[in-house]
Amino acid sequence: VFYMATDEFISICGGLVQYKGNSKYITIPDGIRKIDPRVFASCNNIEKVSLPESLNIIAGGAFSGCHNLKHISIPYSVEIIGPHAFGRCEKLETICLPRGLKRLSRTAFHLCDNLTVYVPKGSYSEMCAKIMKIPYDII
Repeated sequence: VFYMATDEFISICGGLVQYKGNSKYITIPDGIRKIDPRVFASCNNIEKVSLPESLNIIAGGAFSGCHNLKHISIPYSVEIIGPHAFGRCEKLETICLPRGLKRLSRTAFHLCDNLTVYVPKGSYSEMCAKIMKIPYDII
């Protein structure tokens, strides 16, 4: 689908380009392959996000400044998480990173001081957590 518009979302060529809602709980539609930069930036009302299995890329700043974001599950299909994708999400406490992750920006979780990431043993995600000194546990 080249263009899709709903009451909450606008996407072009599989990329989510705009969020127009104000929900606490968001389910991003299946078929979205990329969340473009800053789509949800500073949406302070968001507490929980469900991402589709079709998602491959979470671009820089996608959820930056979502101060009340507490729960998000990253699907196995995600390969890239950009700079400040979750920067300043102070209430985000846990996140599971997928085994298939290929690129994780050093600043993806900037100022997420209460965060612990869960990573598969021996994965790229585990290596990144060690190098970036992000608290982590093995899943």
